[in-house]
Order: sequence, then structure tokens, then C-alpha cells
Amino acid sequence: MKIFFPKMHLNSSNLKYSFVFLTEAGDGIGFGHLKRCISLKNKIQSEVNKCILIIFSKGEYIFEKNDEIFEMNWIDDPKLVLPFINDKSILIIDSYIAKRQVYDFFVKKLTKTVVIDDYNRIDYGKVELILNPNPYFEKKTYKNQSISKIYGGKDFIILSSPFINKKDTNHKFKFSQISIFIGGSDYKNILPVILNQISLLDLKKVIVLLGNSKQLKKLKTTFLKFTFKHNLTSEEIYQVFDNSKLVISGCGQTLHELSIMGKKTIGICYDEDQKLNQKYYLNNSFLKYSIQAEDLSNLLNIIREELSNQRKIKPSNSFLGLENFKNLIKNL
Repeated sequence: MKIFFPKMHLNSSNLKYSFVFLTEAGDGIGFGHLKRCISLKNKIQSEVNKCILIIFSKGEYIFEKNDEIFEMNWIDDPKLVLPFINDKSILIIDSYIAKRQVYDFFVKKLTKTVVIDDYNRIDYGKVELILNPNPYFEKKTYKNQSISKIYGGKDFIILSSPFINKKDTNHKFKFSQISIFIGGSDYKNILPVILNQISLLDLKKVIVLLGNSKQLKKLKTTFLKFTFKHNLTSEEIYQVFDNSKLVISGCGQTLHELSIMGKKTIGICYDEDQKLNQKYYLNNSFLKYSIQAEDLSNLLNIIREELSNQRKIKPSNSFLGLENFKNLIKNL
């Protein structure tokens, strides 16, 4: 994911925005929150000019320039956001880090606050709306929340535009190219384990997608026959997946994108927040195997089996999430 954080210049032309997105990215966080906020921002901005995305980041990354995406430590100091909002602004927060005090702060400023939540992380207080953009939404209970506007499910899955506008392709793969993308931050360091096993296979091409430059340098010197790609755009990621016979993926948002492509996938549940997503895709037969990051002992056999079988996967049709979310918040 290529994002650029330019220096912020405060002037009268950019002080107030109709829609303000707050999210996080980087080391130990990944880029899932950022990806879906960018997709939502681009969708809303196609009809509303006044949008901005503010990111709390950790670590060093190479980013692509965008004049309406800024870096700011809003997690520890939410007051920094005040110059960009007023009582007519709609604030959308997508975070695993922000504490209850942050949400209360904006609610007290009379700002309409929308929460994007994956697993009922905390009591969000008197926010305007909670959205769970995951197909397992109905399996979660939100009885602890004090508000009634809580939505979610497969009709709100957020995809980036290349996957929504995917081309109908019918590849006849001449060789067994596989790609690997477990997320933007491999804080459990499982990629070396995966690549050691794949090294035992006779594969023409293995493409490994990474978000962390430090890990990139280490892996490139160890696994010389693999191709490593770093900080790709959504379009570039789509092209890699499209040309792969098999994808090894984490069980976060990438599963939604691979499912809509109908791409044969081995899903590795990386952490607690991915368990329900993995279970959903096992139940609908998109995934065949339940694999946890803590136990990859059988991964080599599973890769062999998936490369050799003729399993057909029907692409999902859950691609209206951006439109549905846009309509939801425009009516607040």
C-alpha cells in the first residue's frame, strides 16, 4: 500500500471538512484500516469535495503523494483534529488503538461520530453509528452498546476499486505461480516459516508481498529465488493475485478481495481478530483448511494439495459495500 504523508499547511481553504476519516497504519498495525478508509474516502469524495484522511502511523514506510491524506497523532491528542471539523462534520473512526476517551471527546464537541468496528472492541459511548463491515456481523452481539444505529454484514464489505471493477479473466495457468500476502505487518514473523516450506517445492515463480522494508531486506538475502514486492498499490496487488494460481493470505480484509475474485486461497488466521472471518469463509467453502499462524506444520502438504486439485471457486457478489456505506452516512 503506497501512501504519502505531506507536511500540513493550515490555511482558510482547508480548515473545515464535511467528512473526516481517522485511522492508523504501520508496524504492529498493518494497513487494513487504512485501505478501507482510502476506499471509503474516494467513494464519498466522488460526490463531496470536502474530505480528509488523518493517519496515526508507526514505523517508516514509502508513501504515495495525496494532498488530502495527512499524518497526525490524533490517538494521543485528538485536539489536533479540531481545526478540520465543525458541528456539521461527520467523523469516521477506524481504529484498534483509540480509547473510549477519544470517542467521548468528539461526541462532546457535537461532532457526528461514526465508528468502523470489527469485533465490538469497546463500549463506544454515544457515537452516532457503528458499522461492522464484515460478513460475520450477525454472529456478534452489540448489546453492551448504548446506541441503536448498528449496521453490518456482507452488504457493507469494503473493497478497493480494482476488485470492485475486476475484469472477467479465464486464465489457463502455464506454471504454478503462487503469491503470498499475510498483511502489512508480520509482527509474528511467520513469513520465514512459510517461505522455508515453499522452498521445498518446484515452483516457477513465487511472489511475496510486503509492507515492511526491514523485513524485505532480510528475506531477500535469505530467499534468493523468490520475487519480493514492497508497498504495492491496490491495482498492483490485484494484478499479482489475478496472475496467481494460488494465494496464501492472512484472514483479514484480503479474504474479501480474493473471494470476490474467486481465487483459490489458503487462509492463515494471523490473530484473534481474524478468527470469525476465517470461520465464515470456511463455512461457505471458499477456504478448505483451517490454519493458524501458531501451527504451520502441515502447510507444505496443503500447498501441494491445492496446487494439484481442480477445486472450482465461485466468485462472491458482495461488492456494494462502499455504495451502501456512503448512503448510510449521507443520511445522518
